[in-house]
Amino acid sequence: MRKPLFACLALLLIAGVLYAFHTRQRPPLAVVTAGTLRVKARSCSECHLQIVENFQSAPHSRTLHRGTAPIVKSRFLNKEATIDGRTFRFFEQENELWFRADDLDYARRVDWVFGSGEHAMTPVSIDKDPDGLDRLTQLQLSWYADDQLHPTPGTARTATVPPRLGRTANADETERCFGCHVSWLPRKRKVDPAGAAAAGIDLKNLVPNLDCSRCHSGAAAHAASDGSEPLDFSWSHLTAIESINRCGECHRRADEMTPEELTPEHSHLVRFAPVGIALSPCFQEANSEAGQKHYPRFDCMSCHDPHLPTRSDPEFFNATCRECHTTQARQSESRTPHISCSEQPLTASCIECHMPKKAAGEGLEFTDHWIRRTHDKRDP
Repeated sequence: MRKPLFACLALLLIAGVLYAFHTRQRPPLAVVTAGTLRVKARSCSECHLQIVENFQSAPHSRTLHRGTAPIVKSRFLNKEATIDGRTFRFFEQENELWFRADDLDYARRVDWVFGSGEHAMTPVSIDKDPDGLDRLTQLQLSWYADDQLHPTPGTARTATVPPRLGRTANADETERCFGCHVSWLPRKRKVDPAGAAAAGIDLKNLVPNLDCSRCHSGAAAHAASDGSEPLDFSWSHLTAIESINRCGECHRRADEMTPEELTPEHSHLVRFAPVGIALSPCFQEANSEAGQKHYPRFDCMSCHDPHLPTRSDPEFFNATCRECHTTQARQSESRTPHISCSEQPLTASCIECHMPKKAAGEGLEFTDHWIRRTHDKRDP
């Protein structure tokens, strides 16, 4: 009797571990350390000149700014806003940008600003935790695309007693934040009696913004070999879910979240495009076949070229929808299945109904990538 009992207990334990693994919330995976070899853009431009030049105007090329950068001062300096009776203001002191509130007798220096400015730019201040590791504080106000200052998402929890200037992250959270906004994030080294030991991230020597190395692993070896050494992987060889999860390392992934979080009631999900795509019927049905490693397939790059500025013309995205949602007349010419719309003709705007803009906070608006059917009862 003991063997069947032990077998049942073992199966229950394994099931519990698997359930916990799939449902627990996991942090973003992207952290760039000194172990990652870099390649400079000028090396890539020898063979990929047009791509490198185009990328200079892409949002991913400006994901992090120093607090003294001209664009930062132009958007923050001498601006103020009042929230819940508290007035916050950015001012300059000795050529540096600072932030203060009218109910506090101290100020915080703006050391870095996260964000390309497509949607927002969030200023942060750096100090040390009790262990001497760098940590950031997201300051209470961010700049938004409407050219106004609004509350930084997630800082409302700091509007408690005693009042503060923002929400402070721990050292691990700080490393993850910088890891998604840089191309290279080295670690400090210190010597103690036991030898060399890690001592946190080295913010002085990081490489801000994203470059070729950030998304194309193995680019340094590829460039050094004049192209004979292949990259570590090819995006076109990834499955669709592998592809959107690579983007999701920074833009968030559905498998980081619990089932309870993945519901339409959680309006903040609109900020995380890969999460919405992974949950959408379009993605799940288009990529249901085994493998799905080759194009054409449906993933982030079906609509977005990460090397180019963000497209804004609706008809460009509608044309992508029509590659699958085609007419019966074109069906014989297409390799894609015929999927008709019960509400509108093919010439109507698909994204207007199925990918509308949704608010994610004051002054903050994102396209909803959870491409829901209009008759889906789960729609909010």
